[in-house]
Amino acid sequence: MIGILKVPSIILLAWALVPTVSAKTIPQKQDLNSEASAQQLVGENSRTWTFRRVEIEMSGTSRCISGETWSFFANHDVVIKSCESNQLVTKSLKWSLSQKGSLDTVVMVGDIPYYLTFWRKGSDRFMRLRTLTDTKTTPRVTKDFLLEKAE
Repeated sequence: MIGILKVPSIILLAWALVPTVSAKTIPQKQDLNSEASAQQLVGENSRTWTFRRVEIEMSGTSRCISGETWSFFANHDVVIKSCESNQLVTKSLKWSLSQKGSLDTVVMVGDIPYYLTFWRKGSDRFMRLRTLTDTKTTPRVTKDFLLEKAE
């Protein structure tokens, strides 16, 4: 014989009072990682990251010796200044962030995706950009940047 299970009404009432949570109300880990990465990347408005310190000749010309800086802005612009053939070249591109898997943050600069990581050493802040590769024969480029300090 099948018995009828009686559930006390207090348990049913408690179950009815549990708030329902939809997927939209739970903060997604990806969104939180992207927001934190964006904050580290641009700060309040912008940040300039130095790959190699830009050195300009002191001869009155605008010839450069070496260097590369990337300035990221909150409006998703990035300005890359690099010394190429002794001339300071400026490129303006757009950037965006996304997640690859549960751990990796990817920054797209123009049409080039990079894995993005940050770390600190003492009072200095660093950023690493590492290109994504589709094949084992494609070389992976890694650039380590130092955050320029406000003067």
